[in-house]
Amino acid sequence: MLPIELRFFAVQTVECFIKQRLCFVVEVAVSIKEITEDRWDQIVQLEAAAYSDIAPESKETLRSKWLASPDLCFVFEQEQAVVAYLLAHSWHSIAPPNLFEPLAETSEGKYLFIHDLVVATSHAGMGLGRMMVQHLLNQTSVRMFESALLVAVQHSQTFWAKQGFSPAPEQTLSDAYGPGAVLMHRPLAAL
Repeated sequence: MLPIELRFFAVQTVECFIKQRLCFVVEVAVSIKEITEDRWDQIVQLEAAAYSDIAPESKETLRSKWLASPDLCFVFEQEQAVVAYLLAHSWHSIAPPNLFEPLAETSEGKYLFIHDLVVATSHAGMGLGRMMVQHLLNQTSVRMFESALLVAVQHSQTFWAKQGFSPAPEQTLSDAYGPGAVLMHRPLAAL
C-alpha cells in the first residue's frame, strides 16, 4: 500500500466583522487517503445522499471496485469524517461496466475507469472533486493506462470537461446510468 497522507489546509472564514475589518479564520486539517475497511459505512451514506437520478449501488458492488484496484480508490477526510470519495479501477472495454453488479474478476485492461466521485453537499464548491481527480491522475500506477473513461451522470459533464475529459465517440450506455448520461474519455499518454 502506498504511504498516502496528502495533507493540506482548507481555510474557511468563520466570522468577519465588517466594521472593524477583522476576519477570523479557522484552519481545518483534511487529507486524501486510500480507502480502508472501516470507511465503507460512511461511503455508502455519501453515495445514497448524492444520487437522485439513479438508485445507489450496494456496498458489495462499490467494494468490488475497491478490491479490484485499491491503489486507485480514495477518501477525503476532514476530522476523521469522510466528506468525499473516488472509486476507480482497471477496465478492459470502451463500454462501461454494468451498474448494480460487482466488478468481474476479468476486468483488467488498458483503461482507467472512474466509477464514482462523490463530494458531500456540505463541501460542494470547495474544489474537493478537482483535487480528488488530480490526486488519482498523479498516481504512478495510472501511467500504465491508455486513457481514462467515466460516465458523467446528473449533469456533471461540465465538471468533467474542466478535468480534461471529452465525450467519447462511442456512446454505449445502459439506461441504468440515468437520463442525460454521457460516456467521456481522456487520453493519459501525456501524463
